[in-house]
This record gives sequence, structure tokens and C-alpha cells, in this order.
Amino acid sequence: MGLAKLILLRDVAVFVFRDSKGLFLGAFAVPSAFVSSIDAEILAVIEAIEIAWVRNWHHLWLETDSTYVVHILSSFSMKVPWYLGVAWANCLWRVRRMNLKYSHIFTYLQGG
Repeated sequence: MGLAKLILLRDVAVFVFRDSKGLFLGAFAVPSAFVSSIDAEILAVIEAIEIAWVRNWHHLWLETDSTYVVHILSSFSMKVPWYLGVAWANCLWRVRRMNLKYSHIFTYLQGG
């Protein structure tokens, strides 16, 4: 099973993909020019699931520091901003067909 780790920095959300041995497979960044950090995290998850789907990585473990993202993934909730609704629905369609594990991780970024 591979790992997709979401790292939310001040102005960008970064996703890092690793295989089951911890080897680097790829990464991408999403500028957080959104209304909130939650919006950026949801979009980053949508992008990560789509990348994994296209590359046929159907066994994925997603780590995020957002309890909200974990909640909406685990409940298949559509409680996302309206402009992400269609993309989120497509993401959930893919998630239902994948072996996806997800977990909440605690992060601490020092500085202001």
C-alpha cells in the first residue's frame, strides 16, 4: 500500500506520494488561494485521489492533519464548498472503488 501525505503550509498544500517501502513516487502542490485552509485541503485530497486513480494506485493510505477531511471521507459527506461539489462527488466515486485508508496526524509548525 502506498502513502499520500498532505502537508499544509502557509500558502500552499503539498502532497507527497511514497510506495510501501517509503520510496518517493511523486509530489504536487496546490496554491492555497482559497477562502480557507479547509478548502485547500479538500482540493488537495481531490487532486491526490485523481492522481492515484490515473496512475492505477488503488491501494492508498492518506495522512492529513485535518480532522474535517477525515470526517467527510469516512462518512462520504457532500459537505464541501459548492464550487468543489462535482469534483468531490467524482472523488468519492473513485474512493468507493479503491482500497483507501486514511488517518489523522498531528503536525506542529513553529513560527507565525
